[in-house]
Amino acid sequence: MKTVFNPANLTNGLNRSLTDSNTKLKSNLTQQIRIAIQSLAKDLNQSNPSNGERFRDRLLEIVNLTKAIEQQEETSQQQISLITEQLRHASDRETLFNLTVTEISQLFEVERVLIYIFESETQGIVAAETLQAGFTPARDEKIASVCFGLGNANHYQQVKVVVIEDIEQEELSPYQKQLMERFQVRASLAVPIVLGNKVWGLLVTQQCGQTRQWHEVEIRLLEQVSRELVVHLQVAEVREKLQKEIKSQKALARVIEKLRQPFDIETLYRIAVREVRKLLDV
Repeated sequence: MKTVFNPANLTNGLNRSLTDSNTKLKSNLTQQIRIAIQSLAKDLNQSNPSNGERFRDRLLEIVNLTKAIEQQEETSQQQISLITEQLRHASDRETLFNLTVTEISQLFEVERVLIYIFESETQGIVAAETLQAGFTPARDEKIASVCFGLGNANHYQQVKVVVIEDIEQEELSPYQKQLMERFQVRASLAVPIVLGNKVWGLLVTQQCGQTRQWHEVEIRLLEQVSRELVVHLQVAEVREKLQKEIKSQKALARVIEKLRQPFDIETLYRIAVREVRKLLDV
Protein backbone atom coordinates (compact mmCIF):
# COMPACT_ATOMS: atom_id res chain seq x y z
CA MET A 1 0.00 0.00 0.00
CA LYS A 2 1.41 3.34 -0.98
CA THR A 3 -0.30 4.96 1.99
CA VAL A 4 -1.97 3.62 5.13
CA PHE A 5 -3.38 5.53 8.08
CA ASN A 6 -0.28 5.51 10.23
CA PRO A 7 1.10 8.85 11.50
CA ALA A 8 4.62 7.51 11.24
CA ASN A 9 4.39 6.96 7.50
CA LEU A 10 1.77 9.53 6.54
CA THR A 11 4.37 11.97 5.18
CA ASN A 12 6.00 9.27 3.07
CA GLY A 13 2.56 8.25 1.90
CA LEU A 14 1.83 11.80 0.83
CA ASN A 15 5.03 11.94 -1.16
CA ARG A 16 4.33 8.63 -2.87
CA SER A 17 0.65 9.12 -3.49
CA LEU A 18 0.29 12.71 -4.59
CA THR A 19 -0.02 12.25 -8.31
CA ASP A 20 -0.52 15.81 -9.50
CA SER A 21 3.18 16.44 -10.05
CA ASN A 22 3.73 12.90 -11.32
CA THR A 23 1.03 13.33 -13.93
CA LYS A 24 2.63 16.57 -15.09
CA LEU A 25 6.02 14.89 -15.34
CA LYS A 26 4.58 11.94 -17.22
CA SER A 27 2.96 14.29 -19.70
CA ASN A 28 6.48 15.39 -20.66
CA LEU A 29 7.80 11.83 -20.85
CA THR A 30 7.31 11.49 -24.58
CA GLN A 31 9.21 14.73 -25.19
CA GLN A 32 12.06 13.54 -22.97
CA ILE A 33 12.27 10.29 -24.89
CA ARG A 34 12.44 12.17 -28.19
CA ILE A 35 15.31 14.25 -26.81
CA ALA A 36 17.06 11.05 -25.73
CA ILE A 37 16.65 9.63 -29.23
CA GLN A 38 18.22 12.72 -30.76
CA SER A 39 21.10 12.52 -28.32
CA LEU A 40 21.70 8.85 -29.04
CA ALA A 41 21.56 9.51 -32.76
CA LYS A 42 24.23 12.12 -32.36
CA ASP A 43 26.38 9.72 -30.32
CA LEU A 44 25.88 7.08 -32.97
CA ASN A 45 27.33 9.31 -35.65
CA GLN A 46 30.38 10.02 -33.49
CA SER A 47 30.94 6.52 -32.12
CA ASN A 48 33.14 3.68 -33.18
CA PRO A 49 31.43 1.71 -36.00
CA SER A 50 31.69 -1.46 -33.91
CA ASN A 51 29.28 0.07 -31.39
CA GLY A 52 26.68 0.89 -34.02
CA GLU A 53 24.55 -2.20 -33.50
CA ARG A 54 24.30 -1.58 -29.76
CA PHE A 55 23.18 2.00 -30.32
CA ARG A 56 20.66 0.96 -32.96
CA ASP A 57 19.11 -1.54 -30.55
CA ARG A 58 18.81 1.12 -27.91
CA LEU A 59 17.24 3.53 -30.35
CA LEU A 60 14.71 0.92 -31.42
CA GLU A 61 13.86 0.22 -27.79
CA ILE A 62 13.18 3.90 -27.10
CA VAL A 63 11.13 4.27 -30.27
CA ASN A 64 8.95 1.32 -29.30
CA LEU A 65 8.57 2.70 -25.78
CA THR A 66 7.44 6.04 -27.19
CA LYS A 67 4.85 4.38 -29.38
CA ALA A 68 3.58 2.32 -26.45
CA ILE A 69 3.20 5.41 -24.26
CA GLU A 70 1.39 7.33 -26.98
CA GLN A 71 -0.93 4.37 -27.59
CA GLN A 72 -1.60 4.06 -23.89
CA GLU A 73 -2.51 7.72 -23.60
CA GLU A 74 -4.79 7.50 -26.62
CA THR A 75 -6.52 4.41 -25.25
CA SER A 76 -6.99 6.06 -21.85
CA GLN A 77 -8.63 9.11 -23.38
CA GLN A 78 -10.93 6.92 -25.45
CA GLN A 79 -11.96 4.99 -22.34
CA ILE A 80 -12.66 8.19 -20.40
CA SER A 81 -14.70 9.54 -23.31
CA LEU A 82 -16.81 6.38 -23.42
CA ILE A 83 -17.45 6.48 -19.66
CA THR A 84 -18.28 10.20 -19.80
CA GLU A 85 -20.78 9.54 -22.58
CA GLN A 86 -22.46 6.87 -20.46
CA LEU A 87 -22.66 9.17 -17.43
CA ARG A 88 -24.46 11.81 -19.50
CA HIS A 89 -27.44 9.47 -19.75
CA ALA A 90 -27.96 9.43 -15.96
CA SER A 91 -31.24 11.11 -15.01
CA ASP A 92 -30.73 10.92 -11.24
CA ARG A 93 -28.03 10.27 -8.66
CA GLU A 94 -28.73 6.56 -8.22
CA THR A 95 -28.52 5.92 -11.95
CA LEU A 96 -25.31 7.95 -12.09
CA PHE A 97 -23.75 5.85 -9.34
CA ASN A 98 -24.79 2.55 -10.90
CA LEU A 99 -23.44 3.55 -14.32
CA THR A 100 -20.14 4.64 -12.78
CA VAL A 101 -19.43 1.44 -10.85
CA THR A 102 -20.59 -0.73 -13.78
CA GLU A 103 -18.33 1.01 -16.30
CA ILE A 104 -15.28 0.88 -14.02
CA SER A 105 -15.91 -2.77 -13.19
CA GLN A 106 -15.89 -3.66 -16.88
CA LEU A 107 -12.86 -1.49 -17.60
CA PHE A 108 -10.70 -2.70 -14.69
CA GLU A 109 -12.02 -6.28 -14.60
CA VAL A 110 -12.20 -6.37 -10.80
CA GLU A 111 -14.47 -8.20 -8.39
CA ARG A 112 -15.82 -5.07 -6.69
CA VAL A 113 -16.28 -1.39 -7.47
CA LEU A 114 -18.07 0.84 -4.98
CA ILE A 115 -18.99 4.43 -4.20
CA TYR A 116 -18.62 5.35 -0.54
CA ILE A 117 -20.24 8.49 0.92
CA PHE A 118 -18.91 10.10 4.11
CA GLU A 119 -21.54 10.66 6.79
CA SER A 120 -18.96 11.95 9.27
CA GLU A 121 -15.21 12.51 9.20
CA THR A 122 -14.49 8.84 9.87
CA GLN A 123 -17.64 6.94 8.91
CA GLY A 124 -19.66 6.50 5.76
CA ILE A 125 -22.01 4.29 3.78
CA VAL A 126 -21.56 2.26 0.59
CA ALA A 127 -24.09 3.90 -1.74
CA ALA A 128 -23.42 1.83 -4.88
CA GLU A 129 -21.61 -1.40 -5.67
CA THR A 130 -20.93 -3.91 -8.42
CA LEU A 131 -19.78 -7.28 -7.14
CA GLN A 132 -19.01 -10.64 -8.67
CA ALA A 133 -20.80 -13.65 -7.25
CA GLY A 134 -19.24 -15.47 -4.31
CA PHE A 135 -18.14 -12.45 -2.28
CA THR A 136 -19.75 -10.58 0.63
CA PRO A 137 -21.72 -7.50 -0.55
CA ALA A 138 -21.02 -4.13 1.04
CA ARG A 139 -23.96 -2.18 -0.42
CA ASP A 140 -25.75 -0.05 2.21
CA GLU A 141 -23.18 -1.06 4.85
CA LYS A 142 -21.97 1.65 7.22
CA ILE A 143 -18.19 1.27 7.38
CA ALA A 144 -15.27 3.16 8.89
CA SER A 145 -13.25 4.88 6.19
CA VAL A 146 -10.09 3.22 7.50
CA CYS A 147 -11.35 0.10 5.69
CA PHE A 148 -10.05 1.71 2.48
CA GLY A 149 -6.69 2.73 3.93
CA LEU A 150 -6.99 6.07 5.75
CA GLY A 151 -8.66 7.15 8.96
CA ASN A 152 -10.71 10.18 7.93
CA ALA A 153 -11.89 12.35 5.05
CA ASN A 154 -9.17 14.95 5.57
CA HIS A 155 -6.42 12.38 5.06
CA TYR A 156 -7.98 11.24 1.78
CA GLN A 157 -8.02 14.85 0.62
CA GLN A 158 -4.31 15.21 1.37
CA VAL A 159 -3.14 11.89 -0.01
CA LYS A 160 -5.26 11.78 -3.21
CA VAL A 161 -4.70 8.07 -3.94
CA VAL A 162 -4.55 5.06 -1.61
CA VAL A 163 -3.03 1.94 -3.15
CA ILE A 164 -3.11 -1.49 -1.48
CA GLU A 165 -1.63 -4.29 -3.58
CA ASP A 166 -1.67 -7.11 -1.02
CA ILE A 167 -3.16 -6.78 2.47
CA GLU A 168 -0.84 -9.53 3.71
CA GLN A 169 2.20 -7.43 2.83
CA GLU A 170 1.01 -4.12 4.28
CA GLU A 171 1.38 -2.63 7.75
CA LEU A 172 -2.32 -2.67 8.54
CA SER A 173 -3.83 -2.35 11.99
CA PRO A 174 -5.77 -5.39 13.26
CA TYR A 175 -8.99 -3.39 12.85
CA GLN A 176 -8.16 -2.49 9.23
CA LYS A 177 -7.34 -6.07 8.40
CA GLN A 178 -10.50 -7.31 10.10
CA LEU A 179 -12.64 -4.92 8.03
CA MET A 180 -10.96 -5.91 4.77
CA GLU A 181 -11.15 -9.61 5.49
CA ARG A 182 -14.85 -9.24 6.25
CA PHE A 183 -15.39 -8.31 2.59
CA GLN A 184 -12.62 -10.62 1.24
CA VAL A 185 -10.52 -7.68 0.04
CA ARG A 186 -7.04 -8.65 -1.19
CA ALA A 187 -6.13 -5.45 -3.06
CA SER A 188 -7.70 -2.01 -3.18
CA LEU A 189 -7.40 1.28 -5.05
CA ALA A 190 -9.27 4.32 -3.68
CA VAL A 191 -9.50 7.95 -4.82
CA PRO A 192 -11.52 10.74 -3.18
CA ILE A 193 -14.64 12.28 -4.68
CA VAL A 194 -14.22 15.98 -3.97
CA LEU A 195 -17.19 18.36 -4.04
CA GLY A 196 -16.09 21.94 -3.62
CA ASN A 197 -13.17 21.80 -1.21
CA LYS A 198 -14.45 18.83 0.76
CA VAL A 199 -14.07 15.09 0.35
CA TRP A 200 -17.64 13.96 -0.20
CA GLY A 201 -16.88 10.29 -0.77
CA LEU A 202 -14.57 7.69 -2.28
CA LEU A 203 -14.46 5.81 -5.57
CA VAL A 204 -12.97 2.38 -4.84
CA THR A 205 -11.96 -0.65 -6.90
CA GLN A 206 -11.12 -3.90 -5.11
CA GLN A 207 -9.67 -7.25 -6.02
CA CYS A 208 -11.06 -10.03 -3.83
CA GLY A 209 -9.84 -13.27 -5.38
CA GLN A 210 -6.17 -12.36 -5.61
CA THR A 211 -3.61 -9.63 -5.08
CA ARG A 212 -3.11 -6.98 -7.74
CA GLN A 213 -0.44 -4.55 -8.81
CA TRP A 214 -2.15 -1.29 -9.73
CA HIS A 215 -0.55 0.52 -12.65
CA GLU A 216 -0.12 4.25 -13.05
CA VAL A 217 -2.51 4.34 -15.99
CA GLU A 218 -5.23 2.70 -13.84
CA ILE A 219 -4.68 5.22 -11.05
CA ARG A 220 -4.96 8.15 -13.44
CA LEU A 221 -8.06 6.67 -15.07
CA LEU A 222 -9.79 6.29 -11.71
CA GLU A 223 -8.90 9.88 -10.81
CA GLN A 224 -10.34 11.13 -14.09
CA VAL A 225 -13.53 9.14 -13.62
CA SER A 226 -13.85 10.60 -10.11
CA ARG A 227 -13.64 14.11 -11.54
CA GLU A 228 -16.20 13.28 -14.24
CA LEU A 229 -18.48 11.81 -11.59
CA VAL A 230 -18.34 15.07 -9.63
CA VAL A 231 -19.39 17.08 -12.69
CA HIS A 232 -22.35 14.84 -13.45
CA LEU A 233 -23.25 14.54 -9.77
CA GLN A 234 -23.61 18.31 -9.58
CA VAL A 235 -25.77 18.30 -12.71
CA ALA A 236 -27.96 15.49 -11.32
CA GLU A 237 -28.44 17.31 -8.00
CA VAL A 238 -29.47 20.51 -9.76
CA ARG A 239 -31.90 18.53 -11.94
CA GLU A 240 -33.42 16.81 -8.91
CA LYS A 241 -33.88 20.12 -7.11
CA LEU A 242 -35.57 21.64 -10.15
CA GLN A 243 -37.86 18.62 -10.49
CA LYS A 244 -38.85 18.85 -6.83
CA GLU A 245 -39.49 22.58 -7.16
CA ILE A 246 -41.64 22.07 -10.25
CA LYS A 247 -43.56 19.27 -8.52
CA SER A 248 -44.14 21.48 -5.48
CA GLN A 249 -45.33 24.37 -7.62
CA LYS A 250 -47.78 22.14 -9.48
CA ALA A 251 -49.07 20.68 -6.21
CA LEU A 252 -49.49 24.17 -4.75
CA ALA A 253 -51.40 25.26 -7.83
CA ARG A 254 -53.78 22.31 -7.42
CA VAL A 255 -54.39 23.22 -3.76
CA ILE A 256 -55.14 26.84 -4.65
CA GLU A 257 -57.51 25.75 -7.39
CA LYS A 258 -59.45 23.47 -5.02
CA LEU A 259 -59.69 26.18 -2.37
CA ARG A 260 -61.25 28.51 -4.91
CA GLN A 261 -64.29 26.25 -5.17
CA PRO A 262 -67.53 27.43 -3.45
CA PHE A 263 -67.42 25.31 -0.28
CA ASP A 264 -68.70 26.09 3.19
CA ILE A 265 -66.03 27.10 5.69
CA GLU A 266 -65.85 23.71 7.44
CA THR A 267 -65.42 21.82 4.17
CA LEU A 268 -62.87 24.38 3.06
CA TYR A 269 -60.79 23.75 6.19
CA ARG A 270 -60.88 20.00 5.69
CA ILE A 271 -59.76 20.32 2.07
CA ALA A 272 -57.00 22.71 3.05
CA VAL A 273 -55.66 20.41 5.74
CA ARG A 274 -55.80 17.33 3.50
CA GLU A 275 -54.08 19.03 0.56
CA VAL A 276 -51.37 20.63 2.68
CA ARG A 277 -50.62 17.25 4.23
CA LYS A 278 -50.17 15.82 0.74
CA LEU A 279 -48.04 18.75 -0.29
CA LEU A 280 -45.74 18.47 2.71
CA ASP A 281 -45.88 14.67 2.84
CA VAL A 282 -46.70 14.63 6.56
